[in-house]
Amino acid sequence: QTVGDSELTGQGEYRKKESERDGMFLRTFADSNDVIVEADVTFANLDGGNPPNHVGVLARSDVTPPYTGFACIASRDGSSAGAARIIEVARTGSDSVSSGTTLAESPLLSAPNDGSRYYIQLEVVGTSLTCTVTPNGGAAVVVTATNAAHPSGRVGLYARNAETRARWFLVSTY
Repeated sequence: QTVGDSELTGQGEYRKKESERDGMFLRTFADSNDVIVEADVTFANLDGGNPPNHVGVLARSDVTPPYTGFACIASRDGSSAGAARIIEVARTGSDSVSSGTTLAESPLLSAPNDGSRYYIQLEVVGTSLTCTVTPNGGAAVVVTATNAAHPSGRVGLYARNAETRARWFLVSTY
């Protein structure tokens, strides 16, 4: 599925067709109602003058524009502030995504920077959302929320005002 200038193809392979800092990279999986979406991601080319900067994973993204769904993100909110956050996010135009509506958050020990690597996991079961953001070599930060919107949809990767490099992307269904 192509959204903007990015797509997931084949077995979840991510391909970026142009250089952009915003994107929702979506893939449809059978039975993607209750899922665990996880990835090993790295922040790259942060737009430091335009925070917040986000990288993360998506679940239950609507199949029609504006592709609204849930994301578990590592957020850089400024040069010294970062957070693990569950957001409801949508595409705002042909080449950008919203900063999202925060459903739950907890601070990270340090702000993400270029090259910061994270394990990010979003578990969505029924109306329960659990987001785990683990800095490379650091302690996991877990946030939870409850939300009945978006009972099903697609999964994928998400970036805003940053590029992301995913070493792997995994989806498990219940």
